[in-house]
Amino acid sequence: SIFGEYGQAENRLTVALLQILKIGGEPLIRHFAEELGFMIPSSEIGIFSQVTGDGCVPDGLLESRFTFSLVIESKITPTIPSKQLARLLEDRATRGDHATLLYLTPHEEIPEELADKPCRWANWIKVRDTLQSYHGFSPRDRNE
Repeated sequence: SIFGEYGQAENRLTVALLQILKIGGEPLIRHFAEELGFMIPSSEIGIFSQVTGDGCVPDGLLESRFTFSLVIESKITPTIPSKQLARLLEDRATRGDHATLLYLTPHEEIPEELADKPCRWANWIKVRDTLQSYHGFSPRDRNE
């Protein structure tokens, strides 16, 4: 199974996203990053899930020889735990200027909890649309 042993639905969703990015390789990862508003300066990207940090376990991580780190935290419900967010932001800060925290949620607009934080945000619809745009078509196009 591409989902491994993860029981939580949001972790399974993150692992699926990371597997898609891994299979798509560097071109898809660069497209994904650019569409979500950040640039990746280097190649040779490593993909990791359930990365352990100092008291913090982000759902996913894309990293390239310490020239960038993209820490991914995903939610499938609209709840954003403030303590977890604080730990993730502290973890991002310890990774240095090259680190970005990407928060993925089901919200239609950026959640108030994230609005003034040093992180990027996208919803799952944007993720879906970004992955579909990489191939230049959407499922709706197939029916026309």
